[in-house]
Amino acid sequence: MTDEDDGDHTIVGRALSSSQAIRFELRPVVNLPADYCACIGEIAARWNWLEHQLGVLIREGFDLDKHEGRVLVNGMPLKVKTPILRVLALKWITDLALRDELRRFAADCQKQNDPRNEYVHGLWVHPAAEPARLGLMVKKPGESNVNPEFRPVQLAEMHKIAADLEALQERAQKLTSRMKGQV
Repeated sequence: MTDEDDGDHTIVGRALSSSQAIRFELRPVVNLPADYCACIGEIAARWNWLEHQLGVLIREGFDLDKHEGRVLVNGMPLKVKTPILRVLALKWITDLALRDELRRFAADCQKQNDPRNEYVHGLWVHPAAEPARLGLMVKKPGESNVNPEFRPVQLAEMHKIAADLEALQERAQKLTSRMKGQV
């Protein structure tokens, strides 16, 4: 069996937590509950702001004006911005404390990339026999979609990601102020 939609919106999956694959039917969630939607929206909005602010930090670090900075980072994904910020910190930032904070900040942003992508771009499903058990259909990197896995998602888990992103936003604000010489 494959994960392809067979017309009745049924997907065969397996549990992530089990060492042996337990196969069961997964069904896409057509109407995700509002509290999940709100949390996904918060995660997406905070992430978009962080991606923008990474560009601001890069622009400030290279002492570029806004136009030059936008030309450099516009359309650049986070997986490119974070290594640039780390190299910038190592090569151009003379303040050792700021250098270390920028490198840690870039690494912490990179760690949030996969959870963010799962929540925002993932397919929300539930086991056919348990419609109230919400989760994501995921596949391991490099594997085909033949055997997707079910990862249950609790709302509290998503709230933690949103809170972590908010903390990263606060760090970004402080770092930007320091890069601009305001603190």
